Amino acid sequence: MSKKTVCIALFLLFLTNAQALFSDEKIGVVKSEKYTAKTEDPANRFMDRCPVCNNAIFRHHRWVAIIYYEKNMRLKHLAFDGVKEMMRFYFEPGRWGDYDNFFAHIKKIVVRDYESRKPMVAKRAWYVVGSKIKGPHGSELIPFKDKKTAEEFLKKYHGEKIVRFGEITKEFVK
Repeated sequence: MSKKTVCIALFLLFLTNAQALFSDEKIGVVKSEKYTAKTEDPANRFMDRCPVCNNAIFRHHRWVAIIYYEKNMRLKHLAFDGVKEMMRFYFEPGRWGDYDNFFAHIKKIVVRDYESRKPMVAKRAWYVVGSKIKGPHGSELIPFKDKKTAEEFLKKYHGEKIVRFGEITKEFVK
């Protein structure tokens, strides 16, 4: 074999194994009331891009948020490089593509706990708004699995307030 062929083969081998080098978690199990599935964390996938800003997700794996939805009887996902970007999409899905009747097809929404980086159902999280910690797009909605941890973070990093998923409005994501 030529040197060029060997180099290409080694590069392809690196790409197939690189996700293990750059990720914290390989597989997470996420449960919601209606849907339970073993899902690969999109932060480990090199090809996923945020539909809002087109950033590569693996570059911002700490901030990943995912919407799982059903289309044509298949489970699909959209990965975002932060809760803020996900909520921008959530409030206006038609602005970002052909997502007719999108809300009727959502199966679950997953965010990563800021402290543990483990996936969790978005509706159960507590979100700190306006802290000194910045995400990929500046001020970020930072998710926590419990209120106590969110309150400690709020005090330490001078956040504005803590909200639940249903309390997030368009004003938070401008």
